[in-house]
Amino acid sequence: MQLNALANLDQQKLTDLKSTAHENLSLNTLELQQLQEVVEVLAPFAELTDVCQGDKSTTISCIVPGHLNLIQLLKELEKTARHSATLIRSLTKGNFV
Repeated sequence: MQLNALANLDQQKLTDLKSTAHENLSLNTLELQQLQEVVEVLAPFAELTDVCQGDKSTTISCIVPGHLNLIQLLKELEKTARHSATLIRSLTKGNFV
């Protein structure tokens, strides 16, 4: 959620900070693309985590289908990934379990 919030900041305003003591807050184009791709990879994990943390419904039945869906989604994302292929491969191999 924090990475998503950072990726959605107004980059022009951050760029304007370069002339101040906060120039380290500005992201270049490559860094922003990398951040956005990582957010795209991690978003389904956040969604599944929210579903599985429910306390008003049965959530245990969501775990296996959710896990399988994550693996399938990661395989699809790996085809188009430009910056996070290593992260995706690591997650696909089950290192997140």
